[in-house]
Amino acid sequence: GQLTGGIAHDFNNLLTVVVGGLDLIAKRESDPKLKMYAQNALEAAERGARLTAQLLAFSRVQRLEVRPTYVAPLIANMRPLLRNVLGPGIEKQIELDEDLVPVLADPTQLELAVLNLAINARDAMPEGGVLAIRTRKLAVSGDPELHDGDYVELCISDTGTGMTPEVLERAFDPFFTTKEVGKGTGLGLSMVYGVARQSGGTARIESRVGEGTTVHLYFPRAPEESGEADTSAPEGPVVEREAAASVLVIDDDPIVRDFIVSSLEERGYRVREAEDGAAGLAGFREQAPDVVVLDFLMPGMSGAEVAKAIRHERPDQPILFVSGYSETEAIQRAAPDAPLLAKPFRADALDAAVRGALARVN
Repeated sequence: GQLTGGIAHDFNNLLTVVVGGLDLIAKRESDPKLKMYAQNALEAAERGARLTAQLLAFSRVQRLEVRPTYVAPLIANMRPLLRNVLGPGIEKQIELDEDLVPVLADPTQLELAVLNLAINARDAMPEGGVLAIRTRKLAVSGDPELHDGDYVELCISDTGTGMTPEVLERAFDPFFTTKEVGKGTGLGLSMVYGVARQSGGTARIESRVGEGTTVHLYFPRAPEESGEADTSAPEGPVVEREAAASVLVIDDDPIVRDFIVSSLEERGYRVREAEDGAAGLAGFREQAPDVVVLDFLMPGMSGAEVAKAIRHERPDQPILFVSGYSETEAIQRAAPDAPLLAKPFRADALDAAVRGALARVN
């Protein structure tokens, strides 16, 4: 897990530059064909980012960004992807509850879970069959695994070969697989179970040999006070004040740092940069910025150590962590209220995250 997490971290640094560069090209290019090429490459790079998210989930350091999420629209948006993954030999039946209920889940990890289950279903139906995806509201009480309350149940079923009782009993175990060597890691279902459990729900499987398999995912309804994610940009004088904000960027990777600095300067921020923790801390002491954009994993002083030193001198200093390796516990210890922007990210996401960090002190 430690090795996998380290590889994912370095790969996410590379993808940050690739995704960021392609995003800028796609926005600036006027030639329709070149713009399409850039957009296709950008989508492929973001698929690479989803793969590294799976690696980080395996290494058990992935932080779930649990927030109010609508399951049905997420599944609806996956239709083209599912069509490509499943191929023409499998009939798809998708029945989604039209009464939208927000649940607590990480949309990216939920999408990966559905994709994993769809791939498993495809492999269980080599001669073709039916994949059914359904959602429905559910009231739960007296369940040994779930708190009483309202949930959304997501069912994914196939008409494939099914599982024996012995296989079914171990289906969620990490590294357990019935596939040939090189054909599966045994991580897919354990990730699905982990995503559901960390969201406050659970996952269960029903299966019989020759009759197919059904996986039930349960996600708790988001409490009323949690609200919905606000993606709107600030208006009026706040935008002008934030656009002129000063930012100190501390990142040991020169290419990633250059992308972050360039993206922020394009949006009107006044930016200074530092190549490591010690230099960043010296720059902070020389002139405290409005926001510190701080890489977590760096040689010498780690991001957590830099954040701890900064907060010791200025407890209310806004800090935005950027990292390809989601070290939740260490970040929480260093700066409990500091947001984390996971690599790779686009320039717009960086801008929104900086604005969010500024808004926390308004």
